[in-house]
Amino acid sequence: MTGKTKTIKKHNELNKVIHSPSELKFDWNSGSKVSLQTNLDAKRNNLEKVKANPLYPSIRHQVLPYTSLKSRFVYQDALKVAEIDMIYKVCPRNPILTYVPSLIAYSFSQRTNTADIGGGPGGFTEYVQFRYPNAITGGMTKRISNQDDGWDIETLDPHRIIRFPGEDYSGDILTQWGPFIEMLQGQFVDTLEFISGTAKSDNSKVSDVLAWFELYIILLTIQDGANAVIRLHTSWSQLMMEVIYVATQTFDKVFLFQPLVSGNDSDEIFLIMKNALSEKRDYYLSMSRLMSRIPAIEEIESILSSDLPQEFIDYIFEFKEEFVETQIKTLETIQSYFKLNQENTNQKVIDIKLKLLEWALPDA
Repeated sequence: MTGKTKTIKKHNELNKVIHSPSELKFDWNSGSKVSLQTNLDAKRNNLEKVKANPLYPSIRHQVLPYTSLKSRFVYQDALKVAEIDMIYKVCPRNPILTYVPSLIAYSFSQRTNTADIGGGPGGFTEYVQFRYPNAITGGMTKRISNQDDGWDIETLDPHRIIRFPGEDYSGDILTQWGPFIEMLQGQFVDTLEFISGTAKSDNSKVSDVLAWFELYIILLTIQDGANAVIRLHTSWSQLMMEVIYVATQTFDKVFLFQPLVSGNDSDEIFLIMKNALSEKRDYYLSMSRLMSRIPAIEEIESILSSDLPQEFIDYIFEFKEEFVETQIKTLETIQSYFKLNQENTNQKVIDIKLKLLEWALPDA
């Protein structure tokens, strides 16, 4: 799936008839569960051991050269957003001047308000600050230690990011989501034009819960018509599917996309949401009721009592099959090179300047 997209198409009849705002019910762990498990999962899991081989990093670089592409950015996450932005145009655009920075300039001076949820040390914000020198970002990320608040202020401009730590100074989205929403609503007053979220944890189940909390924050703070992205862990769980489905009900267009920079051996994928609908407000009350009585994080498996439409489940199943098949092929390719001297592999030749130009970035 690297570099390819699939659109999660909104069908107006489906949305209106099956799950209108009054019909889409939110509740913890009460809906029917859907399993997407197939024989491919076992094959994919068996290949995971490939990553423990000492040669894996160097062979991966040769098989997937864009994962270590050199650029003017410190963090590869900045390149991922640059790639997404050039394809989907998710960051704010000047309504008068078409956004083609590769032809006119690399950045714009327009005032831009953004938010970064859990994105420390700050790769997503690094891209936003480069592209929009006058951008102000409200960010919260988990604190690493008493001396490290999770943000790299040597790379980021600290004067253009509000590093909100939460009431307990932990920066933990799972406990400080409420104060973070209040801060964003107070500071930006419905003017957030782009929001990025990072649902990443060593525990895939926690990653899914983070994805829901981050989508909830986005829906309550984003400006109508604005765009957002969340980096997901592909657990293919009930909760992951429900997060994606709620996004399709609250944004005009929704995509799943894995950047070249991520590498198609990885488990990360981006949920890209375009044009936040004003109808999202129709869900505020039921979502707020849900968030007023959160169970233990480890117990959360779903957020909907409504059943997912079969058409949507079929789509996710098809997407997952293709995604996992690509992972398997890539891991098998890397594994096959372990038997060879790594100097003899057929390393792909890429034109770095051409790719950076394609993403509207200056030379490395």
